Amino acid sequence: MANPWVVFVEGRSDKAFIRCLLQFLDIDDVAVEHIGGGVSRLSNVAAVIKQRHDADNRIAIILDANSDLKNRRRELKKEKNRLDLPVEREFFLPDDKQSGCLETLLERMAVSGHRDIYDCFDKYEDCLRDLSTTYETPNLKARIYAYCQVIGAETGPDKKYDDSAHWNLNAPPLDPLNNLVSLHS
Repeated sequence: MANPWVVFVEGRSDKAFIRCLLQFLDIDDVAVEHIGGGVSRLSNVAAVIKQRHDADNRIAIILDANSDLKNRRRELKKEKNRLDLPVEREFFLPDDKQSGCLETLLERMAVSGHRDIYDCFDKYEDCLRDLSTTYETPNLKARIYAYCQVIGAETGPDKKYDDSAHWNLNAPPLDPLNNLVSLHS
């Protein structure tokens, strides 16, 4: 049997999401821990990562790509080298190919019957921009919070993502992440 994996993610929402995805995929031999932030917070958990690796765990990291995926890759590579972190696999949300974050992926996982909520939200944001350039449009976290609130889903950082009335865990945008979390190769 291969050594078990430990996946380090940014925050509590990411941890809850990845745990739910692992359960949905019937994967029970992968542990998930959160860093408490992005690349800049790796130094806070470097000792834990090394301890887990020394205990024969294999290490993966899942981070948000944010607005510049190439830059995030460079930042992670620099920090891994600086801290001498034994990371075997890394992945940047939403799909390891484009900029975005967990909330980008969650929006893409909305069940088809609720996708129109985001169209309404887009119109709301357009209206705000038309009213005044001084207004701030809500961020992606606010969009997901609003989606959850409108459909009656949990809104906290430990929310469950396994309710098929709210989230499509078979959505094609999840395929790249599903391939990573399977981790058995």
